[in-house]
Amino acid sequence: MGDPGAQKVEAGLRLLTVDDVGYLKVIEAPSYDMMAKASVVKRYGEPSKARGYTAAVVGQCGGSLDSVSGSDVVVAAARAGGTIEVRCGEVPEPGGAVLARAADAPSREDARSVGLDILWHNNTPRVASLARYGGIRVHERRGPPGEDGAAEWKETAAWGAGCERAEALTAIAAGGVCHVGAGGEGAELKVWDLARVPGPGSTTAKAEPQFAARPSKPDKTTLLSDKAWVSAAKFVGLECPSLVFTGSGGSYGKYKVRLYDMREKRRPVRELAWGESRITALAPRSDGRAVWMANGAGNASLWDLRAGGEGLSQVRGNLRGLAGSVRSLALHPEGRGLVASVGLDRFLRVHDTGTCKPRTKLYLKQQMSAVCWCPVDAAKAAAALRAAEEAVGAGGGAQQGEDAEGEYEDESDVEVPDEDEVGELESSEDEGDGAAEEEVAEFVACEKFAGRRAGMVFKRGKEGLGYYRDDKPVPTFSLKSVKKGGAVGKAGGKRKVEAGGAGGNKKERRTKQK
Repeated sequence: MGDPGAQKVEAGLRLLTVDDVGYLKVIEAPSYDMMAKASVVKRYGEPSKARGYTAAVVGQCGGSLDSVSGSDVVVAAARAGGTIEVRCGEVPEPGGAVLARAADAPSREDARSVGLDILWHNNTPRVASLARYGGIRVHERRGPPGEDGAAEWKETAAWGAGCERAEALTAIAAGGVCHVGAGGEGAELKVWDLARVPGPGSTTAKAEPQFAARPSKPDKTTLLSDKAWVSAAKFVGLECPSLVFTGSGGSYGKYKVRLYDMREKRRPVRELAWGESRITALAPRSDGRAVWMANGAGNASLWDLRAGGEGLSQVRGNLRGLAGSVRSLALHPEGRGLVASVGLDRFLRVHDTGTCKPRTKLYLKQQMSAVCWCPVDAAKAAAALRAAEEAVGAGGGAQQGEDAEGEYEDESDVEVPDEDEVGELESSEDEGDGAAEEEVAEFVACEKFAGRRAGMVFKRGKEGLGYYRDDKPVPTFSLKSVKKGGAVGKAGGKRKVEAGGAGGNKKERRTKQK
């Protein structure tokens, strides 16, 4: 059994994350059954808040993560300044092409990319981006990429989304038609056909949408209509290209997830009021029968459209352990039953979609902006699994240490006393044979903390956890500024209360009225 670190082995599962500071990290796991051993294997970028990442997306020809050539994989990540880094290849490496921000953006802050997506048309990738001020641009790759993953990209379309503040973008290519949808604060979802939009030029040019969504009908009691605010949007997938989910940023205290069918009508065909915060991320299943949704309060649940009943009775499960706003959800595209999430709590979590229990959790130190699943070659995945099994061995834990190859005791198997339960732990050294014999005679073994309540010092001796009877008692509390005549609250007696003030010391004498 050799040293697994001596040879480079690819991973069985791979994730990509970007954060506000400007780091792009690659997380790998040996296999589906060994997700608990996931770790960060690569980190790119330099810390810069001004150049932090705002969005990222991974696209592959056919929308699948099956093993194909590296030229059929595109990784795009948007910077806070409006530039977009695009590279072709399985693993994102430094380099690639950099798409400049829109020239007609009002300011650098307005040029910030808030939405990013990749669509494939005739085996050619296109990158669609949405800026905060509402400008939509589409870049198309011209020619195959080079060995370093760089390729020539050309802007082919640009127009305005008509939003006061854009927040969501989604795109899909199916049946020879490319659709791009966008929305934001002050505008409902609009979907454009790329064959009918203006060419490159001004991002403020108007384009007639193929589909313009409308909110649900006004409330029957208040006669109020929902405010136009799309905070998240996602096409279902290639199986149902006409279905699109949207999440609202809030209207009269209600936050809704809507399902639109562009073949039916402009109003939503299904609607769900869920949560107490704006919808931040959506991850629909490929068949359109369920969607994972997350909000700014740190909640993530599954809306099962096939379930009986209506409203919240169709919500099946809640991902455990989330804290803080969830910024991105990524459902494994191959139906492996995994959903990844990142957000403001700085953790990458991967949950089982069936049980909603966490499969792995990694602390990544920075606030994450997006998470994506990356493709892995099947042969490399098998090699990674064999290497991991050899490293684990029959009983697990076999590693190459400084002295020789052996097995380290798992820290999770060692019982560590809780600090609140143990209190003060002190190490005792032997001070001669006589002292040691005396300590053994007076030592009282104790697994749980009882020393403080017993008024004794709690120590760790040679025999284990406990305390010694010959130590001085430690008082659990003390009463201050109490004179003779009884403790506070007792009947009878007198007491003095001294307090320093601005005018000097004040004395107050109180006598109980009999």
